[in-house]
Amino acid sequence: MCLTFSPLTWQLPLLRSLSAVTKLLLFCTAIKFSAASSPRRLGETQTSLGCTNGNCTAPWRYPLTRIGQNVKRVVIVAMLPGVCRSPDWRGELPRWMARFLPAATTIVWEARGWRFGRADNGTSLRCKSCRNPDSTEPKQPLDCLSLQQIGEGDLVLVIGTGSISCVYKNNLESLPQCNVTRMEKHSLPSLEAVDLVWNKDKVIRRVHFPVRTLKSLKADQNLFQFDTIIDDNSFFKPMGDKGLELDMKSCADSPKQKDLLYVARYKDYKGQRRFLERADPKLLEGYTIHFYGGAFYDEASQTYFDGLSRTAEERGIRVEVNKHVDKSVLMAHICRAAGQILWPLEDNNPRAAYEGLYAGVPLFISTTAGVPPALLEQSFVQAVAYDAAEDEFNRGLAAFMSLVGAHEASAEARREIVRYTESALDPRNVYFELCQRMGICAASEGVSSDDGIRVLKASLDLLR
Repeated sequence: MCLTFSPLTWQLPLLRSLSAVTKLLLFCTAIKFSAASSPRRLGETQTSLGCTNGNCTAPWRYPLTRIGQNVKRVVIVAMLPGVCRSPDWRGELPRWMARFLPAATTIVWEARGWRFGRADNGTSLRCKSCRNPDSTEPKQPLDCLSLQQIGEGDLVLVIGTGSISCVYKNNLESLPQCNVTRMEKHSLPSLEAVDLVWNKDKVIRRVHFPVRTLKSLKADQNLFQFDTIIDDNSFFKPMGDKGLELDMKSCADSPKQKDLLYVARYKDYKGQRRFLERADPKLLEGYTIHFYGGAFYDEASQTYFDGLSRTAEERGIRVEVNKHVDKSVLMAHICRAAGQILWPLEDNNPRAAYEGLYAGVPLFISTTAGVPPALLEQSFVQAVAYDAAEDEFNRGLAAFMSLVGAHEASAEARREIVRYTESALDPRNVYFELCQRMGICAASEGVSSDDGIRVLKASLDLLR
């Protein structure tokens, strides 16, 4: 028996005139359709409803294109770590594809360093299942040997680029033996290995998330002839509470300290030293810049780390340069900070660009950070080119500091940033839109919030 109360109390006078049995049937109907009309995200529709032990469940399905309806298996070729495991987009995207395509089997090939059927360490290609988060079915062991062919009915998602047989600079300048403007297939051996094992006449769709910003992997060159290439800076990357390590919802209402955070590895192309060299100290008076850069990967990182404090002292800018800290400590500081800085020469849509936005703080960022253009257009984001002249840079910094002051004084302004961020980075919207770009998911308007009321009114009309 359904005993959960429905919000449709305005129908009570009419319900009183019905028999007890009819009332109970209609009451449960109202509950079911009220559950169906709960807030729904882009693309969601409903397949079935039911009340069990007082709990009404609402399983969703997502509309598919004709191509999507024919997918039998999803093969995720992982050229970078964390695919289907990490709390960021690398883990979430495959799990959402398994949710969009519940009738298909989703597997992950661990393909980093894979070259022509063998990994660099001589072992065979490894595989694992990537499951629909809604599934209650027990995990099944995989026979990797039987899964190492790509064929009819398969959707192939290649995430990352894998091994590169030549070396190039961080700003994508060519070095001897490495033409990054127009590469050959043999320069990308992991992608070339995958290219040799799929049946191009039978695979339903081949999609690449290059992550790297190599021109040879962009759509205009499309070296490996993917059906769809989704550039790293063309979509927002949700993180969720697990990725943030802290519930950030209350940060917008918390008092702010005179701290500006710069979260990036201690590498020259990340821009910390250049920022200190360009910034007018007067614009930063009263504030402290806190640098967080994680662990040192080499001697150059240590040298760069040591030089930041000296540069700041010479310029008269107050800083605190931190070594590795726990993620929860970093996020707690972001929650208290007044603003965030990220000004690299180039980057690949770094998650650090979004962390401060979840806390409601404005962002100073370079136009080459690799974030979606839509973010750079927001009123709480001050974007300045990395190669901007010093006076242009400081005009942008002055505008940013005005934003910082305005948001320090207004909790509502900070809440507005949070609302935008939670909407733009809502995983249900982001991953469904990516599924559409792949040609797998179809557009849908979903169900409006008053559908339950309309259906109940129609049922009552029939019984009058």
